[in-house]
Amino acid sequence: MESVAAFAWNGWQASSGISGNLGLEYAALYEAKRQGIKRIQCFTENLQVQLENHLSIERGLRAALANDEFQLLLQPQWRLQDQVIFGFEALLRWRSASGDFIAPGEFIQVAEKTGLIVKIGEWVVLKALSYLETWTKMGITDVGLAVNVSPVQLKTGHFADFLERAKGALQGRPSLLEIEITEETLLEGHDDELSVIKDLERIRTMGFKISIDDFGTGYSSLQYLRQFPADVVKIDKSFVSTGGVCLAEPEICRAITMMADALGMGVIAEGVETKAQLTQLIDLGCPHGQGYLVSPAVAFDEATELLLKR
Repeated sequence: MESVAAFAWNGWQASSGISGNLGLEYAALYEAKRQGIKRIQCFTENLQVQLENHLSIERGLRAALANDEFQLLLQPQWRLQDQVIFGFEALLRWRSASGDFIAPGEFIQVAEKTGLIVKIGEWVVLKALSYLETWTKMGITDVGLAVNVSPVQLKTGHFADFLERAKGALQGRPSLLEIEITEETLLEGHDDELSVIKDLERIRTMGFKISIDDFGTGYSSLQYLRQFPADVVKIDKSFVSTGGVCLAEPEICRAITMMADALGMGVIAEGVETKAQLTQLIDLGCPHGQGYLVSPAVAFDEATELLLKR
């Protein structure tokens, strides 16, 4: 095995080796940077496997964009009191040309590292808009769709422009499309001189909704959250359900619900799976939920059937 090392020291990096293979050097360099400053990382067989897997997934993603291999599954969002559906979260799925499903955990990180997430994210938004347009033609005009947006998409500085061009499909009802970001994005925006937040403020001014996903798993301050342009906070599934019958963390669910109410935000509890969790959330004052208790994520046609049965 050829030896290649990478060195990262307080933001300065260098790589060296006897192979002259830049792919190997960059793999070692990236791993050194990932582990933090003052790190030395030698190229190993494990890094070789990671690099080959990364390149394979990257090639597959480019083919998936060209051959329309992606699809959206829609998970219902519903009122806790009566379980009536008022919206959906769009979940990206990839079925390769071979017929295999590739889990998001396997390809999203590669898509972000390569920048392909920008094109994939635009595909997601356009597909969601086409679904909303179809529902409107059927007379379903009160159901929204939430789409997940990567920090990489926002950091390009062009995502708001893309939404500006695309919103015509909503026929004057942009609030039906909800831009869902993670709490991590919120924190990264703060480190990036608030440029991300400025774009999100512009997006909200256009009439789109903004929600914060996985809330409670990061370290954002309440003062910072108060200044953040968001309409909805989503209680992370880890606080709601971890395989038990009752709420995993009822006091945290209560605190997030009270905080959201005080800030004038809506709140959705993710991962509601049992009647006991439903009852507890209602008692805590949480109005909305999402999870297997009502329905798993389904294809567009099945989601439409669910709406027609309301």
